[in-house]
Amino acid sequence: TFFFRLLTADIALMNEIHRGGGEVGYHFEEIATVAKRKGLKVTSNLDSLRRDAGELFCQNLAILRQKSGLPLSGIASHGDFVNRRLGIINHELLTPEIRQLMDIGYEAYDAELTDHLSSRFSDLMYPQLWKPVHPSVAIKRGDQVIKLLVHPRQWRSSPLANARETATRIYEGLHYWAA
Repeated sequence: TFFFRLLTADIALMNEIHRGGGEVGYHFEEIATVAKRKGLKVTSNLDSLRRDAGELFCQNLAILRQKSGLPLSGIASHGDFVNRRLGIINHELLTPEIRQLMDIGYEAYDAELTDHLSSRFSDLMYPQLWKPVHPSVAIKRGDQVIKLLVHPRQWRSSPLANARETATRIYEGLHYWAA
């Protein structure tokens, strides 16, 4: 599955992936977005944060579905510095009601999916490249179910887009800590 954030959504590419037989999903980050907007530094009212983020998630997913014409029933929680600071993961907004209302087939970190993994790897920037180790270790070991998480940002395929995202991250971080 290729998961797109609102920031990275490329409708033409999403449709091309879909036409080619790939699955396209939504890489969501609404809890972090709402926390940043409200300048939250502590999780004093988690119910309010989850509710507001859940409403924004439903709006954003509906808009992205309308623009792309794709079902986007697979979703994946995006991590952000605000999530780490507050100790709350974006997928915590996914109540059973939201899953049903928005016809969510799965979230990439659902136990039904992750419980069957033999191993999981994520790409990193040079020089380390992979976390926890290179995926070839699992292949040589004969692991049956391998999850490979890759980020186009790590590939440095679009220096301008990467620079823009880095500038946004710096701005958000400075704005968040100054508030």
